Amino acid sequence: MVGRSGNPVSLLIEHWIGSGTVASALARFRDPSSRVSAHYIVAQDGEIHYVVDEADTAYHAGDFQANQLSVGIEHEATPGLLPSAALYRSSAWLHRRFSEQYGIRLEVGRTVRPHNHYRPTQCPGTLDLARIVEEANDMAFTDEDRAKLDRVLTLLEARESLVWTARLQRSLDVERGLPYDETIPPIDPRIR
Repeated sequence: MVGRSGNPVSLLIEHWIGSGTVASALARFRDPSSRVSAHYIVAQDGEIHYVVDEADTAYHAGDFQANQLSVGIEHEATPGLLPSAALYRSSAWLHRRFSEQYGIRLEVGRTVRPHNHYRPTQCPGTLDLARIVEEANDMAFTDEDRAKLDRVLTLLEARESLVWTARLQRSLDVERGLPYDETIPPIDPRIR
């Protein structure tokens, strides 16, 4: 369905393919007569497949109001195919992005829900929602992380000006015919 009837994204609803492959799930979701879809599919190898625009409603939860409030994320897992580490990493990255983009605090049962929260089903099967949330939260940059990064970038900028100055001095020495330190790369690529 085009749009979300003005509803903001506030939920992430988790699914597993259950049977079949990413290819079969993509084919089914892209078939309008199937009347089911999800916004994304996360594959075993970590590849993320985009299916339905986040601005639109996907039919995945079995509850229309939940569909209008959520992003549906399908994972390539079945009873015989446990979710891989790559799948968890990519799913966590996707959840982190949604958390930052939509201001969603990731909490299992509250903002990150299994499909079986809405319908009696085995879905999402063996998918560990707590692991996804934990890995997503570990990816978050804290204010302390940002301050450290700012200090590193400031030091790199200072170092760059020192390197540039040394390179300039070397180039000037070469022009004057003076000996120079060969460990400092020249500014002018024509100088060896």
